[in-house]
Amino acid sequence: MKIQLIAGYFLSIYEDFRNPKLWAILSAIGLFITQYIFSQWAFAIGFFIILICDTISGSFVAIRTGEFQGKIFREKLMDKSVAYFTIIVAFSAGTKVTLQDSNINLIQYLNVPFYSLFIAVELRSIANTWYGFKKWSWLKDLLDIFSRKKDNPFPQDPNSNSQS
Repeated sequence: MKIQLIAGYFLSIYEDFRNPKLWAILSAIGLFITQYIFSQWAFAIGFFIILICDTISGSFVAIRTGEFQGKIFREKLMDKSVAYFTIIVAFSAGTKVTLQDSNINLIQYLNVPFYSLFIAVELRSIANTWYGFKKWSWLKDLLDIFSRKKDNPFPQDPNSNSQS
């Protein structure tokens, strides 16, 4: 009896998906999202894979060191997911905004650095996690490249006579 109920349920879902009205609605929603909200699907897929790798690495290390706590994991994962989602979607929507009678949007020129920053942050997080766990010297060297702190971000030419 229960198997027939389950089979009937899945059959009704299948029938809903065959409904042309449903496909028209889903297509319209997808077109709206791609056109006005988010269109960087190649980035989204790649970034999602990197995010999953970071999550798996962090969880693995936390389990191996005995520091894993399910509640903290869920909270951090939810915070990170919501933050990334809102920032990335808002930026993507911002790249679509143009003024009347203009097709220029200067935010579009920030696409490469903006999306690259998110990938770099996640890759650094993975390297940092593994360095903290294994202390591999080559990872320290890699992290040092990205973590150099400079007292003056705009170094002066030593040959110049100007004083600040």
